[in-house]
Amino acid sequence: MIAVVVPVPEEAQELRGRARVLDLRRRARAVTAWAAALVGAPSPVFRLDEQGRPLPHRGWYWSYSHNKRGVAGVVNTRRVGVDIEADRAPTFIGDTKAWVQAEASLKHLGHGIRRLTHVRFPFGPIGGRVQVGSDLVPVSLIRAEPMWAACTGLDVHWVVEGFRRAL
Repeated sequence: MIAVVVPVPEEAQELRGRARVLDLRRRARAVTAWAAALVGAPSPVFRLDEQGRPLPHRGWYWSYSHNKRGVAGVVNTRRVGVDIEADRAPTFIGDTKAWVQAEASLKHLGHGIRRLTHVRFPFGPIGGRVQVGSDLVPVSLIRAEPMWAACTGLDVHWVVEGFRRAL
């Protein structure tokens, strides 16, 4: 599995409101399609079920994430979750490393952020596993300064463009 992480150009970071949301979504979908091409998967069809969970296309699951400074995308033949965040102040979950792992795991399981209080780190915040209720989800973590990104699965190969890779 290949996860792709790229920065958002400075001029796009200046966008506001709906224009920003649409631009970031377009960029995140483009890097997800790039990840699909890198593994020989069909280009994703970005459809959601009634609960807002991504629907697989021709046997391939997809996930993407975006924020003002970066976008990430991944496809896999199994459920998958990805998250990208800029450095942030610690929350009740922990620091940014913990946050991205938690959010990627929740996406993987189809829960979304509403189950954040159920997240635990039985092997520490960079131990490679996140527990959500009774589920133990493997997670790969990468530092793409000034961002952190996490993707579910231990067989993740990262393509990092335009950031300084540090982990």
